[in-house]
Amino acid sequence: MAGLLICIWFFVPGILSRHINEMETELKGTYAGSRFAIWRSAGRMIEDNPVFGVGPGNIGRAYPDYRDPGSNRVYTHVHNDILNIACHTGIPSVLLYLGIWAAIFWKIRKFITDRSINALPKSVAAGVLLASVVFWVTSLYEASFDDLEIRILLISLWGLFYAAMAYVKRKPKTADYI
Repeated sequence: MAGLLICIWFFVPGILSRHINEMETELKGTYAGSRFAIWRSAGRMIEDNPVFGVGPGNIGRAYPDYRDPGSNRVYTHVHNDILNIACHTGIPSVLLYLGIWAAIFWKIRKFITDRSINALPKSVAAGVLLASVVFWVTSLYEASFDDLEIRILLISLWGLFYAAMAYVKRKPKTADYI
């Protein structure tokens, strides 16, 4: 990765400076389109509607009431899955969402650390874990779970993990052997 960045810096310095400028703009949070400005607006929205949110699909309608003064921007999602869910349906829904993630991560970790399981199903589980971590990280700055196709891909990967679990026969006294 470091070598790639050095090559980019050496051969195409304009790309690196553009990304540095964008990062500085984002971190200042003064640009109405920056994530921090959007997240501040989301925070105000959640503060006013903590239990039920503004309703599914209503962020775009409610956003003008919560955006920073002087901004004319309107967003239909808030570029963070946790905040997006809280804005749509309230904090109780966020707790449920986080509980689902915790259960998936706990189950995958338990499966991978089980010494009685052979390498193939563990490899599938490790791949699903890695993909889930990448999804989780990207969902912190983009509303990935709000995108239907991406959500279907994630749920399919979780289904692949559960298929790997079903592939493993843990106890000899299952219904198959009775």
